Formats: sequence, C-alpha cells, structure tokens
Amino acid sequence: MFIAAAKLKRRFLAKGRFYKIALDGGIEVRCRSVLDIIRKDYAWEENDPDALVVMMNPGSSTTIGLAQEQEDGGTYGHSQVDLAENIKATPWYDAIPDRTQYQVMRMMSHYGWDYVRVLNLGDIRDVDSDEFIRMVRQYDNPHFSIFSPDRDEERRALLEGLTDKPIVAAWGVSPALEELAVQAMRCLPGVVHGLKGEMDYQYFHPLPRKWGEPRKWLERFLQEVRFEKTESRTS
Repeated sequence: MFIAAAKLKRRFLAKGRFYKIALDGGIEVRCRSVLDIIRKDYAWEENDPDALVVMMNPGSSTTIGLAQEQEDGGTYGHSQVDLAENIKATPWYDAIPDRTQYQVMRMMSHYGWDYVRVLNLGDIRDVDSDEFIRMVRQYDNPHFSIFSPDRDEERRALLEGLTDKPIVAAWGVSPALEELAVQAMRCLPGVVHGLKGEMDYQYFHPLPRKWGEPRKWLERFLQEVRFEKTESRTS
C-alpha cells in the first residue's frame, strides 16, 4: 500500500505548466497552473485523465530543467491585460515529483489509474502553507487561482473529459482556505470525495506534518473513499 518513493519514480512521471508572475519592486512569484501524473509509457496525450485531485498549492514543485540550472517557466507581468491567456498558453515541462505527489501515485497504484490531473486552490509555489496564504492575501490577484472567473476558459479546458471521473479534494482544513475552497467547489464538475474535516469546505491534506501521519492518511483514505478499481492499461 505505502509504496516506496524509489519504486514510484520508476512507474510514474510528472509534467506541469510552470510560470512566474513579475510584481512591482522586482518580485517574482513562482507558480504552477496544473500538474499531470502519468504512468510511464502511457499515451497520455491521446486520453483524458482517469481522475482529478485538487490540493492547496504546488508546494516545492519544480521543473527538471531548474535542477539543471535551466528554464523554470516563463515570466508574465502581473498587470498584463492578456495575463490569463499567457498562463493558459504556458508550455508543459517535465517535473520533479515531491512527497505530496508520491501520495497521489500511491492512490493511482491502488485504484489502477494511469493518468491523474492535479489542480490547486492557488498556483503559488511555496512549501510553507502559512506563507502561501499570506501571499494570496497580500498580492490579491485573482489570476493566482485556476478557479477564478478570470481564468474560466483555461479551467474549462483542463476539466474537459473529467465530468464523470473521480474528484478528490485534499487541500487541508485551515479556516484561512475557506474562500478559495468554496470558490473551487463551485467550479468542480462532479461529486467531491475526500477525508472531510468539521466544515463542508475542509478536506484533510495527504501529507500531514507529523512523522508517520502520511501513511495513516493513505490507509484511511483507501478504506473510506471507494472508487471502482480499474486494471491498469500499462501494468
């Protein structure tokens, strides 16, 4: 059930649309609009995703190119009138998986999914969730969320083919996420599944901070959230 990261890296690859937003004062905010996790040798470009997972923000996600001191996505000005179009046109980059994405890969292995799309409440890449929330409030730019009305066209394209597919919410239970979470739930094309918190908008994150808790999250999720298993087409 709790497959080692080394084995997961041999089974799956990740691709994402990475970009940066240039703010006043020379500040650049690193972002990612979407991530696709794909079983290796699977013809992902010819098929729709098997499921959608929505989490808080991309965390430490980076491109493989950045590790090689190469491109980490294009840079767009925050006040550009065509900002939404620029983000939508961002090319796909090979990505380095992080610990949260390994949890998604474990779900994929359990349910037999070959291809999963990952969206986030906000695009800002920061491993510190408190810092992510602070930046969202400080910069107050609707373009930082794929679920904003400003990015309707891009979101509709990314959700195409997912209407009848499993949708997993796992963005966390912080009260500070309420506005972003409610906005996202209004846009999702089907019934949302996940480990619920006390409030309707709260769903526990797959990577709790305490040691050993990620394994417990996965075990509980697989026990409580039932999807019809499929036989992997590339196993």
